[in-house]
Amino acid sequence: MTEITSMPLFVSEQERKRFALRIQNVVESLLSALNIDPRGRQLIIACGTGDERNNREALVVWLGKSMCCENRLEAFTIDHIVRELRRHLERCIGSWTD
Repeated sequence: MTEITSMPLFVSEQERKRFALRIQNVVESLLSALNIDPRGRQLIIACGTGDERNNREALVVWLGKSMCCENRLEAFTIDHIVRELRRHLERCIGSWTD
């Protein structure tokens, strides 16, 4: 009998949940490091698709687009991701100051 924990669909779902949690944790670090209002809407166009409700959701979208998989996300430090977000924001909005 096959255990449910070894079934590909179950494992894939676990990986998706782990990646989503990691993304949320990185987003919280970005919000803090760059002093971004999580409930603001300033980053929706620059980082999101335009359908997000706030900056937090926009950063989740940006990270998802920038980091395709957990292995890639794990390869970078928070400092590196902060620098990448700064560069992205500078390209999109011109400049970014804390």
